[in-house]
Amino acid sequence: MKLSHIISLAESYPFKPFPLIREAGDLRENHDYDPSWDYEIDDNPDPEYVKLVNETVGEIKSRILPEFGDIKTITTSYILDNDDDTLARYINGTKSDAHFVIDVPNLKEAIKQYPVDPKTAVESTLVHELAHAIQDILEADMDEDEAEDFAFGYTYGKIDPFWEKYI
Repeated sequence: MKLSHIISLAESYPFKPFPLIREAGDLRENHDYDPSWDYEIDDNPDPEYVKLVNETVGEIKSRILPEFGDIKTITTSYILDNDDDTLARYINGTKSDAHFVIDVPNLKEAIKQYPVDPKTAVESTLVHELAHAIQDILEADMDEDEAEDFAFGYTYGKIDPFWEKYI
């Protein structure tokens, strides 16, 4: 998710909304991705954000994954990307063992610039990246608008099964 997407979400919400840590028991069957191959690892991410990420991943696992069903695990890593516009990324090709990298300093900066609460920012960002994982599994284009719409709907309590149009 890019900073411009947070701006768009913040402007459209009626309220001001918006890891290398591996979840115990996750088995990555389809890849051996290590974020240190591509990014500087944030060895000391803000604990408040780690907690928000873990809570959000838990919510995604209970609310969205049963609906979609093709994602077995979600692994998160924390990075220092130094790209002022990137808040998080889905790692292409990780598919059913989805891996997201999160740049907490960039996320915090976006929240300072655009008054969005941290929980909503983390939730919107991770659900956006989840949409890309679903698109990857379905071999669909990485459609930013579709990912944004999915994240926006989720924030308002709606799970749009956009994947059905690909099946």
